[in-house]
Amino acid sequence: MSGRSGIYRDAADAMRSRIDELRREVAERSARVTGDLLAAVPSPLCERVRALSASVDTRADTPEAERRLRESLEALRDALDEAIRLAPDLEAAYSELPDEAPELPMRERRWSLALALPWTKRELAQEVGALWGRLKRILLKEDPAAELAWTIHAFRARFRASGHPFSLVAEIRKLDRSPLEVDMTVATGVARGAPRMTVAPEGWTGPFSRAFQTGRDAVVGDDGFDSLFHIDADERDARRVLTGDVRAALLAIGHYDLPQLTVGDGQAVLRWCFEPEARAIGAATRALAGVRRVPLRMQLLMDD
Repeated sequence: MSGRSGIYRDAADAMRSRIDELRREVAERSARVTGDLLAAVPSPLCERVRALSASVDTRADTPEAERRLRESLEALRDALDEAIRLAPDLEAAYSELPDEAPELPMRERRWSLALALPWTKRELAQEVGALWGRLKRILLKEDPAAELAWTIHAFRARFRASGHPFSLVAEIRKLDRSPLEVDMTVATGVARGAPRMTVAPEGWTGPFSRAFQTGRDAVVGDDGFDSLFHIDADERDARRVLTGDVRAALLAIGHYDLPQLTVGDGQAVLRWCFEPEARAIGAATRALAGVRRVPLRMQLLMDD
């Protein structure tokens, strides 16, 4: 019996030694893997790493529990190795600047009484024609090769400015109101790894979030800008992306209407409401180009 119990003890000791060794291997790999890397890997791999990490944070009190723990640690080590192998390709992919601007969605159009009445329809056609004619001249002056298309409701364009690609949609809010209110949207492509943020006109939600700390409200150290805009972003990212030139361009649009800037998912989008103006559109392309040029600081692996 003593010989057989000794064999059992040896097997148990070997299992515990193996578990300790696997924990060290997992700890070494976990120390290299950053949150940015887990966010960038395919979702099934990320979910596997998170689930396995939770499952190994336990003690094993029986031989069967030790066996399951060893298997989970081995699976976690292999999943971390897979994530580490993917890091160089992911870093390249997430740093790449797209050469095309994103396709912008348009609102669903509703029937308008103004279009049903011949005399108002004729007047509208003239007013909208003048509006779109001005926008056409602005864009063709910037880029003679711009792609343009329009209807009585909306104007769509793809163009380049200062070497950067842009898409634009201008949509009339209501055709039965004069002067016409136009929702302007201009967008460009940014690196997939660009930090997410929303910069919106300061309103009720900004002071509320500051008072009750229910959301991010970064500041960039520019009192004039910080007082006008609520910045939903990590403060370090906000200060890096919202450079002096970007802030100046956003404030230039603010002479017409305070804009909203959204960055994320490989695109940067600016929205405001005003009839087409060359200065506002020029400021929009400068702001978006500035966001697009910000160097990416995405650390997928910790330095060895």
